[in-house]
Parts: sequence; structure tokens; C-alpha cells
Amino acid sequence: MTPLVSLPSLFWLYFKIACTSFGGYMAMISVVENEVVQRRKLMSHPDMLDGISLASILPGPVAVNLVVYVGYRLRGGAGALVSALGAVLPSFVFIVLLSIAYFQWGQVPAVNKLFMGFIPAVTALIVSAAWNMGCKAVTGWREGVLTVASAGALLGIGGFYSTLGIILVAGLAGWWWFRATTPSANAVSGLTAAPPQTPQYSTRTSLLLVQPWTLAVPFLTFDPGLMLKLFLVFASMSVMLFGGGYVFIPLIQEIVVNGHGWVSTQEFIDAIAMGQITPGPFLVSAAFIGLKVAGFSGAVVATVGIYLPPAL
Repeated sequence: MTPLVSLPSLFWLYFKIACTSFGGYMAMISVVENEVVQRRKLMSHPDMLDGISLASILPGPVAVNLVVYVGYRLRGGAGALVSALGAVLPSFVFIVLLSIAYFQWGQVPAVNKLFMGFIPAVTALIVSAAWNMGCKAVTGWREGVLTVASAGALLGIGGFYSTLGIILVAGLAGWWWFRATTPSANAVSGLTAAPPQTPQYSTRTSLLLVQPWTLAVPFLTFDPGLMLKLFLVFASMSVMLFGGGYVFIPLIQEIVVNGHGWVSTQEFIDAIAMGQITPGPFLVSAAFIGLKVAGFSGAVVATVGIYLPPAL
């Protein structure tokens, strides 16, 4: 029987995990699995494997999808909500504070040099993640052909439609090529799927301390029409996010930089860098873009848009 856990405890668990999860979604997933399955015995290992499988094949950030799955299994819809809030809130707060500092002092030479140091380090993180993903995913000549063809299309054509086309064509090619060679999920894991369970229910940084209100005023705006546009743009992108956040970088760049012109190329690069140096899921970089476009309310709306549809 699954132990009962209170909603505040669930929120606090994921809040602590998010505050210490540096290094990408796999780091966060490993911590979630250790805390929920091994230490607290809130879920069985087969159930956690089911959640990781679902989180991986559905669109959206894998780590947040898994957090929502675990929260729902433990406490239903309310558990899913508080778990997601706990997992996203720390990185959201960090990215908003960094973004305010960036837009206020980003043109100061010392601050520019700071971000010049971030970019090479973040590039290394992305290259490392791509290499690790490639070593696990490219295991035969078919995967190699898909990898080379996709890379050629991205480098030679680029743009939103080519990215979307690569995802669709690669999916169809995978279905056709591997339909006769891919074993069932149960055969791979050697496990029998657990029967579905009914959810159970129980009865500031020093930099920003200088004139905080002066810093906050430019970001305290609200435009309902712009809010709706921000939400729809990020929500529509989120349902096309397959394969993790790194796959999503060229797609979001094409839309927010080349399409809407909300941020410059340099600002987009800096947003990705800030998402990498903060703990938790790095797609919270959407908050940077929302803050630039429509202030604090825009940061909230963009963040909700990027996480809510996949979570649902």
C-alpha cells in the first residue's frame, strides 16, 4: 500500500530537490527516483519506471513531467499541482532575479564579462549532453543515418519548419524501420506493468537589495492581450517539445528571436546560459523572455505556458 503523504510535505520535497538539482533533467530525475523510491518508499521501482517512460515519450520537459506523474500517483490532481510548483518555483525565482539584474546592469562592462564567461561553460554543458544522448541513442546504422540527415537539414536549412519536419519525418522513419526489430517495453525492462492505482488521499540577492522598488517598477506591467499572446506562443511550442529541452533550443530561438523579435540573438543566448546556471529545469529560461516582453506578469505567463500543457 502506498504511504500517505501530505501536500505541504510533497511541495517541500520537490522544492528541496529543485534547489539542488544542477546538471540537467537527468540529474533531477535521478534525485527524484532516489528520494521517492529508495529513501521514502512512496512508490515502487516499476511504477517509477512507468513514469519515466511516460515522461520521455510525451512532449514537454521530462523532469517536470515525471514530477507531475509522481505527484498525481501519490495525491491526485492536487498532488500534481503542488509537486510541479515545488519543482519549478526555485528556478523561476532565480531566473527572475538574474533577469532583472541583467536588464538593469547588463550593459555594464563587468557584467558583460561575467556572461562572456558563462557562455563557453554552457556550450560545454550542451555539447556534453548531446554527446551522452548520442552515445545512448545512436546504436546502429539506422540511427546514424537519421542523425546525419537531421544534422544536415538543421545546418543547411534551419528554421522552425525544418525543425518540425525533422521531428515528424524521423518519427515516421523510426516507426517504419524499427517496427519489426523493437522489443516490447516489458521485454526490455523484464518487468510486468503494474496495475493502475487509484490516487490516495489523506484527511534576495545583495545586488537587488539596492533600491528594490526602483528596480521592480519597470517590470510591474500588465497587458491582457499581450499576456494571452505570450501564453499561446509558449503553450503551442510546449506540445511540440519532444526529446528534452536541448532539442527545443533551435525551435524556441526561431520563434521568439526570428519570428516575434521579442529578444535579440545575444539575449536569447544569455537566457539559455542563465537557465543552465540555475538549479532545476532549464526551460525556465522562458521566464527571461516573458520578463523582457511584459514584465513580471509576462514571466509568470510564459513559465505557465511552457510547463502546463505537457503536465496536463
